[in-house]
Amino acid sequence: MLKNKKIVFSLIVVVAITIWGVISIVTKGFDYSLEYSANTEMEIATGIKDIQTNAIKEIVDSILQNENSMVQVNDENVYIISKNISEEQQSEILSKINEKYSINATKEEITVNENMVIDYWDIVYRYISPIIIVTVIILIYFGIKYRKQNWIKVIGISLGTLIILELLAISIIAIVRIPLSIYTIPVLLGLYLLTILVLTYIFEKNK
Repeated sequence: MLKNKKIVFSLIVVVAITIWGVISIVTKGFDYSLEYSANTEMEIATGIKDIQTNAIKEIVDSILQNENSMVQVNDENVYIISKNISEEQQSEILSKINEKYSINATKEEITVNENMVIDYWDIVYRYISPIIIVTVIILIYFGIKYRKQNWIKVIGISLGTLIILELLAISIIAIVRIPLSIYTIPVLLGLYLLTILVLTYIFEKNK
């Protein structure tokens, strides 16, 4: 009886979080990391190779202040990404880098791109068909291998667990306002794989 109460309570919590997550997605949408939101990308050709990323980041932070930014250094080029970098700030950054490294990079050596918001759905869409195919294959495998445990029950539990945990994870992302980034999909895929492994362990244990 106590076990059933715990299961019911857990389901109520999961349903509540999922509904809250759906409401949050509908009303607020997802939050996006810098690389997926509208941003200004600034590339500076410095002509030297001993550029330190941390030093450039300090310069950028001192000028952009509280604005979120990313800095990358590739060979002789410095890449700076922020939600907004005005022309005045671009000039200040260039001036500080010139001063720091005793170079004479000019405005002509700056490339600025204004990037639009990336539709995260376009990235997610390519994973949908493979995930569905893999899930169907796994469910069929579970149904055949663990048919003595009632194959319909095995498939139902497996599918339900996968759907619930992924929805729960997505809901938490939306509620807590964790920005969608290049790490989001790998984390969700990792959760998917971990769920499959746990289900396999449980079914094997009950053989």
